[in-house]
Amino acid sequence: MNIKVKNQLNVIFFALAMPLCLLIPSNTTAASEINKKLELKPNFTHLLTFDEKIVRYRIGDETAFNVEILPDIMNSRNEMLIKPLKEAKTNFLVWTENHVYNFDVNARQKDEETGFFKFNGDKKTVSPKKQALKPITVGKYKIDLPPEPPKQTLDKSSVIDFEIDLPPTFN
Repeated sequence: MNIKVKNQLNVIFFALAMPLCLLIPSNTTAASEINKKLELKPNFTHLLTFDEKIVRYRIGDETAFNVEILPDIMNSRNEMLIKPLKEAKTNFLVWTENHVYNFDVNARQKDEETGFFKFNGDKKTVSPKKQALKPITVGKYKIDLPPEPPKQTLDKSSVIDFEIDLPPTFN
């Protein structure tokens, strides 16, 4: 075979093989990146839960944070604990099966009033002035109140004398 025919066959082969290579599915897809800010309190353990299995993680300042992936029976590895050891600010990357989480971690003491966050992120403060609901009476029972002890007269012979950390004794 002459060289010209060989070159033509090579071109035809690659022209047919390239579309077939593009049709083969690939498991290497780009993971979507999610950027979040974390405000943590030093010397407290915080739980992070992900929807997917955690593949690996990396924290910028390893001396200021303890990080641990929680094992479980099903080997889902979707929860991790993070504990700031001191006040610090660093970056924290978590790779899951389909995402890369980029956290900007700020561990500092907060001097804010007590509150909790709703899912949409709005802060709702606890109001001590809020009045309690009035109990509803159904028959002879009041709902939403603790039960009242029976009104009996107690004589001294029915009282048990005891001290803390000692077994009770009867008079």
